[in-house]
Amino acid sequence: IWTRAHNSYLNGDDIPGAVRCAFWLGFTLINKGETVRGGGWIGHARKLLDERPINCVEQGYLFLPVALRSLGTGDIQGSIDAFNQALEIGNKFRDQNLLTLAHLGHGQALIRSGESNKGVTFLDETMVAVESGGLSPVVAGMVYCGVIEACVGIADLRRASEWTDALSEWCSSHPHLVPFRGQCLTRRSEIMRLHGEWNDAIKEANRAIDVLSKPTPEPAAASAYYQLGELYRLHGEYPKAEEAYSEANKFGRNPQPGLALLRLAQGQIEKSKSSIINALTEIKKLKNKSDAL
Repeated sequence: IWTRAHNSYLNGDDIPGAVRCAFWLGFTLINKGETVRGGGWIGHARKLLDERPINCVEQGYLFLPVALRSLGTGDIQGSIDAFNQALEIGNKFRDQNLLTLAHLGHGQALIRSGESNKGVTFLDETMVAVESGGLSPVVAGMVYCGVIEACVGIADLRRASEWTDALSEWCSSHPHLVPFRGQCLTRRSEIMRLHGEWNDAIKEANRAIDVLSKPTPEPAAASAYYQLGELYRLHGEYPKAEEAYSEANKFGRNPQPGLALLRLAQGQIEKSKSSIINALTEIKKLKNKSDAL
């Protein structure tokens, strides 16, 4: 549908419309784990605007992939700068979807830089926009998941629990958005695990895997499998934990530090140490790459 809409706009010489469709197609593919195809569409959108410079809100949307790529490689300041450019354009055109996504990203970048209090303020503002309505369902779902992940990352369990409950209610009113429903169940499982409700957490993780695996597997299933691995490890069911970590890895989620902790629990000290060293080496490679850029 996005492709047909893009072609229709292009045939009608509506460049902003064509760029908007290309952006969302690319962004959606990237979020599904198809980074090559998604990146191709984002590049195509950027080329259209380079060839036909137009003052439009779509320019702001194209700063989002730049910001996220910088954040992923550890270039925090570059990420914040790109998110701020998106915010500036969003304010100029009063585009709530763009403003909300840029606010979310800015908050995540601040938290990653160690400024958790500032970052959480951005996240709270973002959630006000979601609850006020007016956002597209896809943007609202992305924001819920992004905010909860950030809150769990800084161990703000009160916020994470509240927003997970809110996400659960929101998913009930949008049952067709399967990936978000699966991610909601994964988050619920994670919160239950952190509160010590391990048996219920296992049930939620399995429900998430079931939702995210049909009819075709979603990349988000990786997080659900990782949660299941964590829970089985805590239960002392090591073979099941290893199998779950393996599935998480197959779907693109690095099974660390869970797998290293499993090896430690099994008394395999050297293997545990080696796993963590390898994980740290990969992080350093990403950071060095970012510094070089």
